[in-house]
Amino acid sequence: MSQIQEKALSRPRNWVRLALFVACGLVVLVGLNIGYQALSTLNQLDIIEAERDHWQHSSEVIQALNLKPYETVVDLGCGSGSFSLKLAEPVGPNGRVIAEDIRRLSLSLFYG
Repeated sequence: MSQIQEKALSRPRNWVRLALFVACGLVVLVGLNIGYQALSTLNQLDIIEAERDHWQHSSEVIQALNLKPYETVVDLGCGSGSFSLKLAEPVGPNGRVIAEDIRRLSLSLFYG
């Protein structure tokens, strides 16, 4: 086989390799973008949570409830459950926090 024929046969393999390389690069870029967006969202949630604690006074509310270990507490209209999670600490591992909300989407985002 001549060199010209060998080069002609190797060209399609090079295009396939190049296409695979570009596809892998795109997958990596998309993955990095998704990761960046997830971290950005978590940072925004931290800011929102800090602001909520400021106007909601959650620690004062929980203190006023005077919850004891083993007790059960209900959070009606719990939304995403951020307050419910704070209620879990004073009732301890043997207590119960019942979190209910009319909107299933809020709960499904955090609890599947």
